[in-house]
Amino acid sequence: MRRMPLRVLLVTLALAGLAACDAADDARQGVGKASDCAELVKAVADVRIDPQATADEVERRARDAERAVENADSEDVKRAGRRVVAELQRLAEAVDRSDQADVDRELQRVRQAAEDLARTCNVPVDQVLG
Repeated sequence: MRRMPLRVLLVTLALAGLAACDAADDARQGVGKASDCAELVKAVADVRIDPQATADEVERRARDAERAVENADSEDVKRAGRRVVAELQRLAEAVDRSDQADVDRELQRVRQAAEDLARTCNVPVDQVLG
């Protein structure tokens, strides 16, 4: 029976340790992304995506979502969140102008951004849209 040289054994152990560290980092990133998603979804979930939403209500949710985006570490969650924030801000402006055609258009854009966020966060879209 051949004995494994000490160098080979040490390299093998070092590689196994690195693989374990990578797995732990992946797990931490997954947990971080889930936390980022939960905060962002919570911030926008109660927005009434309907024509009766007030500009103040939508703007407040946009600010809440913006804070959640700023606190997020996951770049893909930030990207999806920024889009939701931008669409919510546009919706608030349309509601404030009382332009129903713009409100309808912006509602659709908010829904699309929310669907993108749901896909990014791997959650059902109805969790994002409330």
